[in-house]
Amino acid sequence: MGEDSQPAARCESDRPPQPVCFMSLPVTPLPPQIAQALQRLHQALGQIEAAAERAGEFAQLRANLQEEAAIMQDDRARLAAELDSAQAHARALELASADVSRRLDAIGGAIAHAIADVAALAGDSPSASGAGPRAGD
Repeated sequence: MGEDSQPAARCESDRPPQPVCFMSLPVTPLPPQIAQALQRLHQALGQIEAAAERAGEFAQLRANLQEEAAIMQDDRARLAAELDSAQAHARALELASADVSRRLDAIGGAIAHAIADVAALAGDSPSASGAGPRAGD
């Protein structure tokens, strides 16, 4: 056969091709040092896989916590704005209350002066007209 012919040994089967094809090679036991090294490698790979899984879980937990913190920050900002608005409204109510109180005092004084003026015009003092306390009460 020439150089254009097929390779001398091929693995053919119905299964997908395997990365390595071991044809009928004799199986020889591994030296103990290599077997131990392979065992340690296997354990190390298991530890790396577990660490990678934990790192992924921690990354997800961190992302969840960051999302919750952002939501809480938004809530805090909203509540702060509502509090500012409520405080401004309370200040406006206090000012209105003080204004109403001042006006009522002024009206009360004006009414007292009007009553005094009417009493003076009538020639009666408030106690003589029966508006004050009477003896025997």
